[in-house]
Amino acid sequence: MDNKFKCPECGHPQYCPCDSCKVHFPAPEGVKYWEWQSNEESIACGNCGVIKHVDEWMDLSVEYYENIRARKLIEMESNDVEAKLSSVQVSDSSK
Repeated sequence: MDNKFKCPECGHPQYCPCDSCKVHFPAPEGVKYWEWQSNEESIACGNCGVIKHVDEWMDLSVEYYENIRARKLIEMESNDVEAKLSSVQVSDSSK
């Protein structure tokens, strides 16, 4: 599963353009970074240019990562139940 937050409009992965993030979390070749707007309170998708206030982007990213976390927890619980079920011996009650 891809864990990169994507633009809700075009699905383009969002990469921070700051110097530190470019070193530690670089965008793949050919992938555009999101862009700060001149008011320094809004960010534009590097691909489609949709502009949202930084708080809107933050809310969207938190929701995105909470959904990923919830899916992983459900998967872990499902695997745990399967392991418990497989360890239980089924007795043949027809005897």
